[in-house]
Amino acid sequence: MGAKKAEPELGHFDCVLAVSGTTPKVGKLVVFKTSLVFKSEMFGMDKVTIGIKRRDLDALDATSALTLKLQYKKTKSLDLQFTKSQKPYDLIVSTYKLTTGERPNFAVNDRATKGGQGSSSGGKKKKYDSGVGGAISYVTDTVMDFYENGNEKLKDILRDASRLGGVKIPPTPRLPTVDCEQVVSRCLFVRIIGAKELLAMDSGNTSDPFVVVRYRGLECATRVLPLTLTPNWDETFHFNAPPGKDELDDTDEVELLVYDKDFGGLNDFIGYCKINMAGVKVGEGDQERTAIFKSKKSDLHERDNKSPKSGNKKPGSKLLHDKELFNKPLLGKGDLPSKDNPQNGSGKRRREWIRLVSMPMDHEDSKSFDLNHVKERLMFWEGERQITGAVEVETWVGNRHDECFRVAGVPLLKKRDVEAEKALAHYVDPVTALLKVEIIKGRNILNLDDDGGSDPYCEVALVDPKGMKPEQSQATHYIDDTTAPEWDRVFNFIVAKPYSDVLELRVYDYDGATSFDDLIGKVSVPVSTLRVNKGLKNTPAEQWLTLVDKVGNTTNAAGEAYGEILVRTYLDEEYFEHLHGGDTSCEVGRLVVDVLGAEGFSDKTTTHCVVKCGPYWSRTPNVEGSNKPRWNQRLRYPVFEPGERVTVALFEGDAATAKYLGRVKLQLSCMEDGVRYSSKFQLMTQDPSSGVVKKTCLLELGLQFDYHAGGSKVAAKYMTPALPEKWYLAPMKDEEREKVTKAQKEIVVLKLKNASPPVSESASKQMLEFGKHEVNIGSIKSSIARIQRVVAGFDGISKGLTYSLSWQSIPVTALMQVWIVYLVYYPNMFAPTCLLATALWSLAKFPGRYQRVLERCTADEWLSQGLPFAPPTEEEERVKKLKEEETKKFEEEETKKAEAEAKEILGLSKEEKDAKATQAKLLSEKKAAKEKAAKAKAKADAPKETFSWESLNPLAALQKQMDDVFAMITMSQTVLDQAASCLERVAGLLTWEEPRVTAGFLCLILVTAWALVYVEVVTRFFVKVVMGIVVKTLFTIVSPAAVKFGVSAGILFVMRHPAIFPDEKTKALQEAKSRAQKEAALALTLANEDGDDEASAVVAPPMPRAPPSAPIAPLNVFFRMPTNSDRLL
Repeated sequence: MGAKKAEPELGHFDCVLAVSGTTPKVGKLVVFKTSLVFKSEMFGMDKVTIGIKRRDLDALDATSALTLKLQYKKTKSLDLQFTKSQKPYDLIVSTYKLTTGERPNFAVNDRATKGGQGSSSGGKKKKYDSGVGGAISYVTDTVMDFYENGNEKLKDILRDASRLGGVKIPPTPRLPTVDCEQVVSRCLFVRIIGAKELLAMDSGNTSDPFVVVRYRGLECATRVLPLTLTPNWDETFHFNAPPGKDELDDTDEVELLVYDKDFGGLNDFIGYCKINMAGVKVGEGDQERTAIFKSKKSDLHERDNKSPKSGNKKPGSKLLHDKELFNKPLLGKGDLPSKDNPQNGSGKRRREWIRLVSMPMDHEDSKSFDLNHVKERLMFWEGERQITGAVEVETWVGNRHDECFRVAGVPLLKKRDVEAEKALAHYVDPVTALLKVEIIKGRNILNLDDDGGSDPYCEVALVDPKGMKPEQSQATHYIDDTTAPEWDRVFNFIVAKPYSDVLELRVYDYDGATSFDDLIGKVSVPVSTLRVNKGLKNTPAEQWLTLVDKVGNTTNAAGEAYGEILVRTYLDEEYFEHLHGGDTSCEVGRLVVDVLGAEGFSDKTTTHCVVKCGPYWSRTPNVEGSNKPRWNQRLRYPVFEPGERVTVALFEGDAATAKYLGRVKLQLSCMEDGVRYSSKFQLMTQDPSSGVVKKTCLLELGLQFDYHAGGSKVAAKYMTPALPEKWYLAPMKDEEREKVTKAQKEIVVLKLKNASPPVSESASKQMLEFGKHEVNIGSIKSSIARIQRVVAGFDGISKGLTYSLSWQSIPVTALMQVWIVYLVYYPNMFAPTCLLATALWSLAKFPGRYQRVLERCTADEWLSQGLPFAPPTEEEERVKKLKEEETKKFEEEETKKAEAEAKEILGLSKEEKDAKATQAKLLSEKKAAKEKAAKAKAKADAPKETFSWESLNPLAALQKQMDDVFAMITMSQTVLDQAASCLERVAGLLTWEEPRVTAGFLCLILVTAWALVYVEVVTRFFVKVVMGIVVKTLFTIVSPAAVKFGVSAGILFVMRHPAIFPDEKTKALQEAKSRAQKEAALALTLANEDGDDEASAVVAPPMPRAPPSAPIAPLNVFFRMPTNSDRLL
């Protein structure tokens, strides 16, 4: 009794809640009169219930035939997948009377903006039954409404306070949202299994076949299998699914071209076929994962009622190694995939044989000048060739987080697709890993010299088996005359998924500069077979690898083994896990970017924007022939690190002729939860030669960062290091870290360059700030200017004190004098009042914070030119000139003093002059001898590096010196940038650059001030009351002389000599010091016996260094604060 009456159900629909990176949840969407409720039905194992009140619903998006997007509470979104999203869309629109616009299947709730009048009761209060149940329901609803409304009101108050100062906020447009993670994760996989009955194109009735796969302007190829007509490639390739499509159509055909490889000549054309992908659902991969997960859940409940024989086969198990398919008859012409063929259904995985045919006459390769096709026509001039054979393929739609993505081939751009540039495109950074190779030692290395052994060294090479990328190699030092060398070297390489490279370890015998080095043996290891290591403790064990020759033999003609090498090699994806993305369990929020339009162009032109947030990239469509382009795109990105930057750059021209016009860049930690920052931002560019900054146009944007879980995930993230722990616990050298970071960016640039539509190399380097890894004198000047600006800010303190005491403002000066008089009577309140004044000054800076965030989005014109502030005025120039004159006079006086001192020196006697000269000569000779001995010792201890023919080339030697100089300058740039960033972060603690940090720092200041006052009160009480009673009582029991003696004895005992009654710590220190002295004395004795003049330089061995550790939590917060490095052009 007394419970609230259940609402009538208006309809329910089966659907799937698919959040990328998490397990899909199968359930139902139930439509009530006042709310929408999604309930998962995962057999009682994973219960999820999400409710949306009618008044909170903002918009409904069913532009996708399979997905229904519900936007509610201004910033939140719920994406549900249906077999058809039209039915639930129509029911919700008609029931809630939503307003539809020009865009089809997109509706907004206008009544939600009118103070909640969109409720079913027309704004009337909800009625509750009498009784305990009704009272509980009333209290629950009241508390929830108070919490939600109070939270929103608090955000509105803070938002309005930060906008004080006349900032005009443009209205938020109603736009459909595109989820970037969902789009870039969907992939089309094409597996080339094998072929049979191919044409024999070479002598001996054989061929060397390989397959070229083409899709939407991208191309990839299998490896070449020599001397076979029934090849078995078994290679998988992946292509990004076309964005904006729920179902593939006739334009999504995958073409296969089979060639015979002729080494050193033109390839022979064997056959052509295509895979018709029409009707395949793009969201099929998510549905398959859902179905598999659902079947696993059901098996847990039904496995007791099933016998092992009656169990269903695993999905796709027959598709992996089914030999019956290979023996099936070839498909006839009528059996080829077509739009009306039943085989063309949207199955999860489709495996089929496709007959090879001649190149269609209307194919673009037939019309163009293709040398391979010309060769085909010349070979079969008497008539058209009769193509035979078939190819076995498997296709499916999957996800980039699937395991098969690890080894799937990456396509390259074959030709530019102009139509693709007219649509919205999305990209994602490749998953990169650190390949660590430890070359430890060798044994039984084959002796190729006449003496005691070879001079072996090991070369580590990363080779692309298809020859698409240049080889990367590094080498150890060589060791003289040995068959058991010990190198103990570590090499780092950067690889990206799919791991298609091969790691080759080659052992050579060093023969010096007079001849080429002899190859002793090598080992080839596919990178995809290496273990992906996690953590620091469970590194793979060392392995002995047997060396083989070029044909794979372990021994030479005389039966002598080539030897073995001990190595440890593995992949480590944790070094760059912060760059990968995709795991929604690590999301701290979501960023919405509205790319609206641009203006300010003098002429009509073609423009497009590129957006980057974390590992995600988006490219807006080309807008041609317009001086006011409009895109009106709303893009949503998952955020895994609040310290990430979002960058929106504008380019003029298409993908091939992109010209940089400027960018808007902002660190996400500057933004508040749910606050939309929108404006027309001024774009600027800088001439690289002159450094002059030029204003180009205005870009209209909107940015909004929404936290998950009320900001608790952001707070938890702030307590963790900004980089993965391995960067701190297993650090690399600065040079190695710089090289690795640059190599990772080069991989990203190469991938975007080969995408469709491509992102030009110059554009991607501009977005990735490639200039930080190259010599840039402007960067050094800008860092110095940033330091000067921060230091100049401290002058404001002295100016403020001068102003408060100069009677320029009578109330301020009067309050200052009152404070001084107060401190005269209560000097112990100096620190609390100073802290309180600092907190009040910081709070006074909060109202203009919104405008400062908008200013931070744009580049700083003066810092980019190396100027801390705007150029000085005429008055400032005059004052500067006067100071220079005073400085000049001072220097002249110093010069006169120096001349006088020189004359005084000339007056010394000859003996004194000779003594000084002799002393200086002896000191210089002794110093030169020490340096010479140190260089000789270092040269003797240095490992002998292998000879390089480039060392004989003076230009190569000069280039190496230039590279060293550039590396030194680059490191100087990095150090200056870090120093300027640290100073800016310190100055930003009180200026609300990062609102959460400043709020916490103000709380700390206020707590400290309160603690000082509290300590003062407690101290007074203790001194006046407690100490008076205790001292009087003590002195009545014990005489003052005894107390004084006890205190004196205690002080003397604490300050005793360490040798008197040493404690455990002192004993340990004394023992360590004694051991160090004994070792130094022993070394000195040995050095004297050997006649070493440098014995006096022998010192005790240094103490072992403390193990590295990750930064503590306050430093993690500190390093996430924004700096002005983002405002440099």
